[in-house]
Amino acid sequence: MRALAFPTIRPQCLLAVIPVLVLLVPPPFFIFCFILSGLYRMSEWKALAGRVTLFLQPEGASGSELSALELYKRIWEADPDNFQKSTNPLFPSQAQGKRLGLTVACSVHPLRIDFNLAPTAAEIQSSQPALSLIEDTTQLRTELMQIATVLGKAVVPNTCIRVALFVHFVNVNPNVVEANKKLISIMPEQYRVRLTNEEEFALQINSPRPSLKFKDLRMNFISKWSVDRIQVLTISLPMGGAPAAAQPGIGVPRAHEFIAAGVSFDCNNVPDKSLSADQQSALLFEGLTFATKAQYDYGLKVEGFEHAERTH
Repeated sequence: MRALAFPTIRPQCLLAVIPVLVLLVPPPFFIFCFILSGLYRMSEWKALAGRVTLFLQPEGASGSELSALELYKRIWEADPDNFQKSTNPLFPSQAQGKRLGLTVACSVHPLRIDFNLAPTAAEIQSSQPALSLIEDTTQLRTELMQIATVLGKAVVPNTCIRVALFVHFVNVNPNVVEANKKLISIMPEQYRVRLTNEEEFALQINSPRPSLKFKDLRMNFISKWSVDRIQVLTISLPMGGAPAAAQPGIGVPRAHEFIAAGVSFDCNNVPDKSLSADQQSALLFEGLTFATKAQYDYGLKVEGFEHAERTH
């Protein structure tokens, strides 16, 4: 059962408002309106994923010399739940764990390092599974800021020439028509097209410009609007100690498809020279500020991403 989140009201405001409302309306109606007002403030847009990526210089040391386990500990100051490292140097090492409702992971490739943030898979108690999303988007933004801050302390010894920050927000809809309608409603007017039941719609725009802090570095600020088909694979497990053979459908994977309007932001610098730890951190914060402001301007108003000035 999903819990409802209600807004926080300052005590002094509550004392001033409640006596007047109690005199004018019956208590049940007041409580009902209070609940509706809380739901109205909640954003319909949630996060599907977040990611920070470092691209390493080909001529420099190989990223495979770094351990995903060590980087995970440096970023999140905790041990991961699991760690994998292949004997093949071309395969990535991976460390994964859970942190405050998120699945967090570090993946180290020969020339690339990814820090991934994803929703935690939930056990499904009904026959109608729901799409797992990052409900606590405030925590998502906090984690992105944490990664950018720690990277500014030179935790990655390899030469980095490019950093990228990516966030993907979605709004789940019952069908393509509704998803198209929702997507068009939040697109900037100059980019809007007429859509009804068309499928696989996607529009990507890049607005490159020099970095605000480092004028000699050029940044890509990419916005993408799309209607996404997201497939979720579920497997039923036996319950109550009964053998799987006695429960039809147990152990058989089932695919479920969800349709969502999606808006993603990908901010990265044009690779030109090696980036210092301070530059890596600052460019990531600049990308997060862009994503924060852009989603608000587009009308997503994702919780925790409301005010760009709070990003850095």
